[in-house]
Amino acid sequence: MEQRVAAVGWAAPLAVELRREMYLDLAASYPEETRAVEAAGGFDWLEIQHAIGALDFVVLWRGGEAVAGGGTRAADLPGHGAGEVEELRKVFVRPDARGNGAARAVVLALEQRAAGRGARLMVLETGTAVRAAARLYTGLGYLPIARFDPHPVDPTSLFFGKQIG
Repeated sequence: MEQRVAAVGWAAPLAVELRREMYLDLAASYPEETRAVEAAGGFDWLEIQHAIGALDFVVLWRGGEAVAGGGTRAADLPGHGAGEVEELRKVFVRPDARGNGAARAVVLALEQRAAGRGARLMVLETGTAVRAAARLYTGLGYLPIARFDPHPVDPTSLFFGKQIG
């Protein structure tokens, strides 16, 4: 089946739709976090927070259907200059497309685009409840790193990084 990855931009309606699906999909895995987000204003409030520093969003299409997406935002890590670090954000694969390389294709496309902008390091935060995500990232060469801002101290968070340029 034909597959292609295309940049759509963080604010594109399809990008927002995929992030909303991800939010709903993860709600059961992270009930405390979801309650806190709902109390603060729900998905719309969260979208405003995640848009800060947003750089990119790509969608993976298979046979004319959008099946996955993900984005990046600027990251500020001590010891690195402006533009050298990007954070991988909101990688999501629709349930019926999981298990056949969609997330991998999205991550690799985002790494390539970030390196093209001059980034040298990609970092990310994921949760302990999503074991497949940690396996994906370690399988792509990501290594555990220390917590970084703006992520709060959270025992369910895992942090990874990878040299990309």
